[in-house]
Amino acid sequence: MRNFPYITIGKIIEEINGKVDKPFLKRPTYYSLEKRLKLPKGRRTTSKTKWRVYSVAEFKIIMRKIMKEYNLI
Repeated sequence: MRNFPYITIGKIIEEINGKVDKPFLKRPTYYSLEKRLKLPKGRRTTSKTKWRVYSVAEFKIIMRKIMKEYNLI
Protein backbone atom coordinates (compact mmCIF):
# COMPACT_ATOMS: atom_id res chain seq x y z
CA MET A 1 0.00 0.00 0.00
CA ARG A 2 1.25 3.49 -0.75
CA ASN A 3 1.94 5.87 2.12
CA PHE A 4 0.41 9.32 2.09
CA PRO A 5 0.80 12.17 4.58
CA TYR A 6 -2.96 12.33 5.11
CA ILE A 7 -5.58 9.92 6.43
CA THR A 8 -7.38 7.93 3.74
CA ILE A 9 -9.91 5.10 3.85
CA GLY A 10 -7.06 2.64 3.36
CA LYS A 11 -5.32 3.87 6.51
CA ILE A 12 -8.55 3.62 8.51
CA ILE A 13 -9.10 0.03 7.35
CA GLU A 14 -5.47 -0.85 8.06
CA GLU A 15 -5.66 0.64 11.55
CA ILE A 16 -8.83 -1.26 12.49
CA ASN A 17 -7.60 -4.55 11.03
CA GLY A 18 -4.37 -4.12 12.97
CA LYS A 19 -6.29 -4.14 16.25
CA VAL A 20 -7.94 -7.54 15.71
CA ASP A 21 -6.61 -11.07 15.31
CA LYS A 22 -8.36 -11.84 12.05
CA PRO A 23 -8.78 -8.90 9.61
CA PHE A 24 -12.43 -8.43 8.72
CA LEU A 25 -12.89 -4.89 7.44
CA LYS A 26 -12.66 -4.40 3.69
CA ARG A 27 -13.59 -1.44 1.54
CA PRO A 28 -17.18 -2.58 0.69
CA THR A 29 -17.82 -3.25 4.39
CA TYR A 30 -16.50 0.20 5.24
CA TYR A 31 -18.82 1.84 2.71
CA SER A 32 -21.87 0.07 4.14
CA LEU A 33 -20.81 1.06 7.69
CA GLU A 34 -20.35 4.62 6.49
CA LYS A 35 -24.02 4.78 5.51
CA ARG A 36 -25.40 2.84 8.46
CA LEU A 37 -23.37 4.57 11.21
CA LYS A 38 -23.47 7.98 9.52
CA LEU A 39 -19.69 8.32 9.53
CA PRO A 40 -18.04 11.57 8.40
CA LYS A 41 -17.58 11.67 4.63
CA GLY A 42 -14.25 13.52 4.65
CA ARG A 43 -13.27 15.95 1.95
CA ARG A 44 -12.09 15.31 -1.59
CA THR A 45 -8.56 16.08 -2.73
CA THR A 46 -8.00 18.54 -5.53
CA SER A 47 -6.13 16.08 -7.71
CA LYS A 48 -7.93 14.39 -10.58
CA THR A 49 -8.30 11.22 -8.47
CA LYS A 50 -10.47 13.08 -5.92
CA TRP A 51 -9.53 10.85 -2.96
CA ARG A 52 -11.36 11.20 0.31
CA VAL A 53 -9.15 12.45 3.13
CA TYR A 54 -10.05 12.85 6.78
CA SER A 55 -8.94 15.14 9.57
CA VAL A 56 -7.60 13.69 12.81
CA ALA A 57 -10.87 14.54 14.58
CA GLU A 58 -12.91 12.73 11.90
CA PHE A 59 -10.52 9.77 12.09
CA LYS A 60 -11.08 9.48 15.85
CA ILE A 61 -14.87 9.61 15.42
CA ILE A 62 -14.78 6.92 12.74
CA MET A 63 -12.50 4.66 14.79
CA ARG A 64 -14.66 5.05 17.91
CA LYS A 65 -17.92 4.29 16.09
CA ILE A 66 -16.60 1.25 14.23
CA MET A 67 -14.86 -0.15 17.31
CA LYS A 68 -18.08 0.29 19.30
CA GLU A 69 -20.16 -1.34 16.54
CA TYR A 70 -18.00 -4.48 16.61
CA ASN A 71 -17.41 -4.44 20.40
CA LEU A 72 -13.65 -4.05 19.99
CA ILE A 73 -13.31 -1.40 22.71
